[in-house]
Amino acid sequence: HISKINSDGEFNNIKYFDKCEQGTYTGGFNKTMFAENDTLIIAGNIFTDSLTISYILLLDENLDTLSAFNAYSDTLTRRVHGIIKKNNSLILCGGVDSSYNSINNPTPSVTYSKALLFETALDGTINWSKSYRFDTDGNNCWSVMLNICKTTDNGYIAIGATDDIGLPMRNLIMKTDSVGNKQWVRFFGNSSYTNPFFTDIIPTHDSCFIVCG
Repeated sequence: HISKINSDGEFNNIKYFDKCEQGTYTGGFNKTMFAENDTLIIAGNIFTDSLTISYILLLDENLDTLSAFNAYSDTLTRRVHGIIKKNNSLILCGGVDSSYNSINNPTPSVTYSKALLFETALDGTINWSKSYRFDTDGNNCWSVMLNICKTTDNGYIAIGATDDIGLPMRNLIMKTDSVGNKQWVRFFGNSSYTNPFFTDIIPTHDSCFIVCG
């Protein structure tokens, strides 16, 4: 559900989605933002028995739906975790998972979960989509992007997590160009224990970035 809170901290508007008011957990919203004309843009995921579907909602100030669409229409699971606005389109990050989908029953012996960046127009058209793995052996892999921000050269910096380079899981920061082509990636974390995830990244005025987690 989505709630609007007034200046006194009281709820003055609540909208329910996907049977939330019935206590049925079928999805969640990950990150929201305001765009032009007071439109609220929300990215989330719907969880089914066979796959996870990523979707985008555009709401007005009263939390009424202006439009809604799935980010993809196929049999692969995709989860979105971060979203930013770019002119008349949206840049999203997350992961794509081959092991949890409607056609693999039982799950295949070799699966992947790759980090994902993609751009979608406000009508749901996918402008470009890139997935990433960070190992070299071609077997099972697991990576995900958790947040993203723009860079001064019209590219993107994404933060995420991976166990592609071995356990325990490590944090990663990846730089791409304007259409998601990887330019560099850095890994962070200790090899002796499980590393907490990076959760957010913002640019600074001196062309650097601040990461927290």
